[in-house]
Amino acid sequence: MKNKLLYAGIGKEEYNRIKNEIFEDNLRELRLCSFVSTIFMTALFVLSLFTEVFRVGKWLYLSVLVVDIAVFLIARYGKLSDAALKVFIYLFWSLFLVMGMILSFVVAPDKNAVTFIVFLQIGPLLFTDRPIKIGAFIEFFAFVYVIAAFFLKDPSVMIVDVLHVAFFSVIGVLMCYYTIRLRLQKYLFANEAKRLINTDLLTGVQNRNSFEINKNGYLEKSKENICCVYLDANGLHELNNSRGHKAGDEMLKQIASELKNRFGEKDVYRMGGDEFVALVADQDPTETEKKVESLKRFSEDNDGVFSIGCAVQSRDEINPDKLLEEAEGEMYRAKDDYYKQRGKGLKRV
Repeated sequence: MKNKLLYAGIGKEEYNRIKNEIFEDNLRELRLCSFVSTIFMTALFVLSLFTEVFRVGKWLYLSVLVVDIAVFLIARYGKLSDAALKVFIYLFWSLFLVMGMILSFVVAPDKNAVTFIVFLQIGPLLFTDRPIKIGAFIEFFAFVYVIAAFFLKDPSVMIVDVLHVAFFSVIGVLMCYYTIRLRLQKYLFANEAKRLINTDLLTGVQNRNSFEINKNGYLEKSKENICCVYLDANGLHELNNSRGHKAGDEMLKQIASELKNRFGEKDVYRMGGDEFVALVADQDPTETEKKVESLKRFSEDNDGVFSIGCAVQSRDEINPDKLLEEAEGEMYRAKDDYYKQRGKGLKRV
């Protein structure tokens, strides 16, 4: 039950894995809803200036319009954290629920509530949060409405209104759980598909496709320099022929593990059959050099299991493709030395 209330039945780990997708989708929905609401409220306010039917709600429409504009500008141009975004979402939703109550209790106390019930139902269809939070939010406003209805609604419609709000609040909570669950499953499937597309399944590091997508991102986040470490396995073909492909696979997994241990999983890529790259932004060159030397010692202790090259570019001269080419050139020079020491020539394709 706890898992269903907190994570819509998908599990805490899975929920945490898709937090970025939830944030991006919520932000996009808040921008869209506040923009559409701004247009709608502008139209209502203009109508209230010229028609008697809408005039009674003129100041209400204007107040909501001002808040709509503020929310849209903050959502569009502000740098919101996940917590801040949730606050604005619930404030935005609260605005319309309060508007629905004002229309029901002040503008038309002798008519059944429609606007409030619509706004009560619409939140779970637009935004994603833990089911227990959205459910509690819905029930809180339903409770406030029911209490206020006993004092402010016309007796001729009060009982029907209370029953409608109570019924549809329960429907809203149930709808909240199932719509959020479906949305979270959609995020999970998309996340898994993205992982499979961008991950090398043998070693668990990112693949070349991911490298091509991410390489320019290092340029954007770098403030000082970018370092590229290029690594190529030695003797993989011979190992596959002499001891089988399983031994070759274990060799590649070991190399990937050593790179991940030093540079982190997010910055390591398998570029091809036996080639790996690590990209590092704004790390102290001395620290990077220590890690590269550590990798070289590991290779020497394991019969030269790989050759390694390294290149660094400062922020004002960064060219990802050229950086990769320089590191690859350094790696091939190291590989030439490796094969010369063993009396073999290096054949490049």
